[in-house]
Order: sequence, then structure tokens, then C-alpha cells
Amino acid sequence: MKKIIIIGGGIAGLAAAYRIQRKISSGTPLECSLLEGGDQFGGKIATERSEGFIVERGPDSFISQKPAAIQLCEQLGIADHLVGTNAGTPSTYVYTGGKLVSMPDGLSLMIPTKFLPFALTPLFSWAGKIRMAFDLVIPKKVDESDESLASFIRRRMGEEALRKMAEPMLAGIYASDPETMSIGSTFPMFVETERKYRSLIIGMLARKKAMLLNANKRPANNYTLFMTLKDGLGEMVEAIIKKSPDIQFQSGARVESISGKEGDWCVKLEGGGENKADALILATPGHITAQLLQPVAPNAAEILKQIKYVSTATVTLAYKREGFSHALDG
Repeated sequence: MKKIIIIGGGIAGLAAAYRIQRKISSGTPLECSLLEGGDQFGGKIATERSEGFIVERGPDSFISQKPAAIQLCEQLGIADHLVGTNAGTPSTYVYTGGKLVSMPDGLSLMIPTKFLPFALTPLFSWAGKIRMAFDLVIPKKVDESDESLASFIRRRMGEEALRKMAEPMLAGIYASDPETMSIGSTFPMFVETERKYRSLIIGMLARKKAMLLNANKRPANNYTLFMTLKDGLGEMVEAIIKKSPDIQFQSGARVESISGKEGDWCVKLEGGGENKADALILATPGHITAQLLQPVAPNAAEILKQIKYVSTATVTLAYKREGFSHALDG
């Protein structure tokens, strides 16, 4: 029987474990262990439930336009727990010039698709609005080389669009620096839109028109751009572990090194002990994966070392509703 070891118990490692569980359930002869160095599974996903509050210590949602997370929830049988953003409070605000300014209506992933709200918004200067409108005439990129998110937005929409929209909205999704984010990896829909329509604005308008024309042909769903689970994203982690009875989950199993070759791997743990496997899945952050791969795949390790990470902090505040006299819209 083929044995697989997964190193890393974040959502990537857990998703791989559940994929293997499904193979086992369908009759494929496999044995699988997942090794997690920490005390908890889920990686950056960490949900706390206290006094009626759901507090996410890490990510609080995922993007529905990338369907993998929704598909995983459907496979786990928790799709009925999916919840989107509140349609009754749709406003999004940007803090600029010492005050909160609402995003204009009609933005589609920061691309304006309605003229009047965009023209009247105080969020952008007239110079910034004119520069963003140049997207309608700017030629598309000739070559297919990758570029950063910042470079892409500057080229198509201008510096003000980058500073007031792309940085807080798009880079915020990845908690990263737009100067170092690959546009092809993070927002490939922008690249494809430019290739197909030349202009992002024209492309988004065409996309909206197609969605309206095909509205009756597609199965209805209530998916908003950002989705989560009603008991927090930790619900996904718990469901994977519960529905993977043939997977051996081990926490507190920090891997010290790996050695061997394809079909004959040895995984040594800190503090002693080792595991043999026919195949390994490394689902750890780039710098940890690089360290583990250095003895067996030095070229891959050097590439992984180039992946940049940023430090983030999450602060959660709770307020009593009666402390606000105005309607909460946002």
C-alpha cells in the first residue's frame, strides 16, 4: 500500500488530506499521515467563539471568484453554512484626507462601470478621474511577461487609483505589498480582460452585460464577492478532520529534515522519531519548504527562498449597538 505524508496542517495540507481521503473512500489503496508542527490545525485560519462573538484571528473570508473554497465546502457538506456580505449594508469606505469616504457605486473589483457615481465621487481628484478614464484608450500590453500589481494598475489606471483603491482593496486581500505581488498570480482576471478587450473598463462592462444576458441560464446562487461560514472559517478545518477518518492527523510533530528519493522518503521529527513514505506533500510556508528541500532539491529551494512574506496583525473590537445613534452602513 502506498504511503503519503503531508507536512503542514494549514488549509492547503488539510485540503490535500481530504482529497486523499476521498480517494481512499473510493477504494484506492492509500495510507496517509499529516504532520503539523504546532498544537492546532488550520494554519493561519484560527477561529475563536466567545460570548456570542465569532473572532477570526487570521483570514475572515475568501473570494468566491476563485471557486476552490466553495467547492471544498460543498464536498464537505457545509455549503448551507456559507454566508456572504450583508446586502443591506453594501457601502465600502476608504480612510483618506482624515475622513471616511465611500467607494462609488458601480465599482467591479475597483474598475468603474457607472459614469455618474464615478464622476461625482469625492474619493478621487479630477486629475485622478481623467487619468483612470485614459484606460479606455491606452493600448494593451504587447508581450505576455508578468508584472507587479502596482505596475499594472499604474499603467492602466494611474497612481491615484493604485493608492486609493488597489492598495487598500486588492493588496489588502493578500495582506501584501502591491509592488511585489504578481498580477498574473493574484488577479489573473485583469490580465485576461486586458488581453481580450484591451481596456479594463470596456472589459468589465462587457462582463456585466454577459452576466445579465445569462442570468436566467445559470443556476442561482447567493455568492457575494467575499464569503465565509456562519461559525467562522474554522468550521472548514473542523469538517475536514471530522470527515477524514482514514487520515492520521498528528499535531506537535515538527519536521526536522527530509531525505531520500522518489518512492523512498524518510521524514525525521524534532526530538527523535522518523517516518517512511512513498510520496511527500509539502504544504508549508515557502521559507520552511526551502529549508526542508535544500538537501534533496536545492534548485527548488533557492526559488522558494525568493518568496517574500509580510508581517500582519489582526485587531478585533466589539461595540454595543446602543452606542450608535446612526444606521450602520458598511
